Amino acid sequence: MGAAAAPVSPEETRAFLERRYRVAIGAVAPLGAGAWSRAYRFDRDGARWVIRWSDLADNFARDAFAARFARADLPIPAIIDLGQDRLGYFAVSRFVAGEDYEELPAARLRDLLPSLLATLRALRRVDLAGTAGFGIWDGTGAGRSSSWHAFLLDDLDTSPGSLIRGWRARLATSPLGSGIYDALWQRFTPLVARCPNARGLVHSDLLNHNVLARDGRITAVLDWGSSLY
Repeated sequence: MGAAAAPVSPEETRAFLERRYRVAIGAVAPLGAGAWSRAYRFDRDGARWVIRWSDLADNFARDAFAARFARADLPIPAIIDLGQDRLGYFAVSRFVAGEDYEELPAARLRDLLPSLLATLRALRRVDLAGTAGFGIWDGTGAGRSSSWHAFLLDDLDTSPGSLIRGWRARLATSPLGSGIYDALWQRFTPLVARCPNARGLVHSDLLNHNVLARDGRITAVLDWGSSLY
């Protein structure tokens, strides 16, 4: 799921939900946590929902925008409530049943392949009308780079929208060091001109509990925080 997940407890989450919706909320059950968010399941008005907490607002805004790309083969849960509380940024969506597809046993993964491939094809066919730019995009659907080439050649770790600022300094002081990166960068940059400057939608994180499956079908593609054009 995609800076550290907000440390909001189930009890705090339940109290927040009851304040916000002014109804009694049953048990709040943790669904898991990733690098950027923490998720809980809860029941309200006879339906099952999910609330996620984060220290970052941008990822939830991108999730809300990404819902417009949804289609039968590309299921993206809509965000129905989005905002900020003293506990952190939150996003609420309908609960979608499913298992992490990367953890399925081999036989069930083989059964899932037709649906998974259909989802990948649907990603390639997404209509990007109403969006602009390349690279990482914001909650309005605007890419932050002027071209695909510009995005590929931007290796500054202070770029707007970067979730991993400061990686250059950490790399330089790591056991690996930055020498290998610098050598590869010199080989990489001349090849960029060969890349087509075509726009398409890339999720960029189809692992890490971000794709759910059930009964041989993809049921949800989650967390668009790393997505780019």
